[in-house]
Amino acid sequence: MAVTKPATTKKTTTVKKLSAKEIAARDARVAQELQAQVEAMAAELAALKLEQAKSLEKAQAVVQEVIESESTRIERPTGSAGDGFSLIREMKLTGQKEVYKRIQRTVRRCVDRAGLDETKGIRRQDTVKLANIFKASRELQPYLRKFVNDWATIEFVKMLLRNRRQHAARRARKSPEVDLTNEDIAELNNF
Repeated sequence: MAVTKPATTKKTTTVKKLSAKEIAARDARVAQELQAQVEAMAAELAALKLEQAKSLEKAQAVVQEVIESESTRIERPTGSAGDGFSLIREMKLTGQKEVYKRIQRTVRRCVDRAGLDETKGIRRQDTVKLANIFKASRELQPYLRKFVNDWATIEFVKMLLRNRRQHAARRARKSPEVDLTNEDIAELNNF
């Protein structure tokens, strides 16, 4: 059986010559399309410039805020919290107890995550862990940036560690460990 190929037909394309009127109309249409594209790009450029100007204003506002916050930094008072001064008062949060408590909770969470040794005071802690606590606290609570050398955060950490050590000591006094010998156990079993 022979395979037959379909007959191919050649298409001839003819180029129609355009008249001057048709060429002018086509050019006018293309010019309108190009003009519309130029106008759309100009509008997009204007929007981008406006967005850039707004971003610049925001950046300048942030810079100004940093400059102002640097000038309004709060120095460490003499003494320590509870003994020499009231921490909430020195932090300028007297009427804002909820803000103070929120900062306190944040520092506590940072201490817990850092894994400080609660049996030691702040001076015997790992300095890298303390630095991480200070950095994380500042990031989570920007208000803490106002305090020179993180003194407010240090006071929170000192109070937390002191309170946890005191709590552990109270618990140990309430339920002292009893060392029973085998004789004591035998005697109790004979009751």
